Amino acid sequence: MTISPASSRPHSPHRWLTVAVAGALLLYAVAAVYDLATTPLAQWDFATYYYAGRAIGRGQNPYDQAVLASLMAADGNLVPSADLPFVYTPLSLPLFSAFSVLPYALAVRLWLLFKVLLLGVLLVIWRRNFLPGASWPLLGLFGLLAFGATVYIDLQAGNVSTIEQVLIWSAFGALLRRRGVLFAALVLLAAVFKINALLLLGLLVFFWPTKKAAALIVGAIVAFALVVFASFTLVPSSGLGFLANAGQIALAAHERGYVNSSALALATDLVNQAAHALGLVAPAWLPLAAFGLFAAVVMGVTVLVLLALNLNAAPRRPELERLTIFVFCAAYMLVMPRLKNYSYILLIPPAFYLAQALQGRSALPLLLFILLVQPATAHNLFKLAGPIGLFWDYYLFFLAVATWVAGLLVVRDQRQLPPDPS
Repeated sequence: MTISPASSRPHSPHRWLTVAVAGALLLYAVAAVYDLATTPLAQWDFATYYYAGRAIGRGQNPYDQAVLASLMAADGNLVPSADLPFVYTPLSLPLFSAFSVLPYALAVRLWLLFKVLLLGVLLVIWRRNFLPGASWPLLGLFGLLAFGATVYIDLQAGNVSTIEQVLIWSAFGALLRRRGVLFAALVLLAAVFKINALLLLGLLVFFWPTKKAAALIVGAIVAFALVVFASFTLVPSSGLGFLANAGQIALAAHERGYVNSSALALATDLVNQAAHALGLVAPAWLPLAAFGLFAAVVMGVTVLVLLALNLNAAPRRPELERLTIFVFCAAYMLVMPRLKNYSYILLIPPAFYLAQALQGRSALPLLLFILLVQPATAHNLFKLAGPIGLFWDYYLFFLAVATWVAGLLVVRDQRQLPPDPS
């Protein structure tokens, strides 16, 4: 399904509406960026990156939170990130070291500008490779507000997620062009920052013969492991520090609900609430078992459905290839044990596409629903508790489930259509 382009008739109401939306979007974006640039305590994640880069430049351990806290204190930096450990591989440190040579006040603004520019690149990648014909203003508006304004949350936190997304979607573009080595290389670059991106290498199974795909996946993972291990040897104590910090973040019990809307967090809250209602104490393994079962079902169904498309067969089906990527992205999000609210940027193109693809099922209101509803605002406004409150806490996760199911439905419909002769 190619998204229909906007009407080209001059002076049409649609054209004026497009101009109005584009203008409002630009004003909002400028105001939001200005607000973040002038808020001293925003972009707290960047503070961790900045002082990790400074630590490595001084021969100190960037994975030692006490070192980072002391550097922040010496600068008089009050950004609330002294308790946030550095959790990326040493290969990411050169980027952060480049910013750390600048005064913090300048570096944090340049980081924000860098990420805003990358968001523009990301929009171009999305529309050119995955959403051809989409209205620029509608795509921009959707991208800014969808999934609880996940893009704004990323800018506010100062997280590295935007860089990760540019690398991932560039990798997907290479995959559509059947450039497997480039795809794998870009995924590995994304994994330098967030190692869970390695799971995306599984997409190769659907685009290449099994043996070739398996060889490329294994080769990429082995090469990545060797390079990362070598980087640990260059930074003293970094290996154990990385593992300790990653474990601390992965097991952070306080990060559940809206800030970490993942299946594991939801399973933990559901089990705990059910046990409390019954006057019982739930065993610690039960949420993990429930999450494992859910993840196995999601990935099992996804793999079976996508393998049945037989994308290696001629003629090629570009529409099904894009759908394969969209469905796998949704499944990938559902099986992540930790899923911060800014990570939902990954689902913007799949949700945008699928909501419009399901218009025949009267699903256009779903597009507006995803676009307009802000779960944090609803939760704070109504102070909801119990099951309804839990729904709003995990609203983003339920949207991810809806995106995955919608993708499976559209795949079923597309399989019934004849191949596009073009």
